[in-house]
Amino acid sequence: MRVANFNVANVPIDSDIGYFIECNLRYPEYLHDAQRLYINANMLSDMLRFMMGKIGTMHLPHMELILNLYEH
Repeated sequence: MRVANFNVANVPIDSDIGYFIECNLRYPEYLHDAQRLYINANMLSDMLRFMMGKIGTMHLPHMELILNLYEH
């Protein structure tokens, strides 16, 4: 399938084939503040916590620009 003809709506939800879409998006700077989250330890995945424990490091809470689906 050619990329120019790709339509994600035509991919069956139970398809055996998956797709990665790489694209460049422009995200206006005036929206950044609305997307900044304070990342604390309870937001980290179990795997990330496990890996941090293995290498003996700890999480430092911080603000980060995160695209998310949280209520705004």
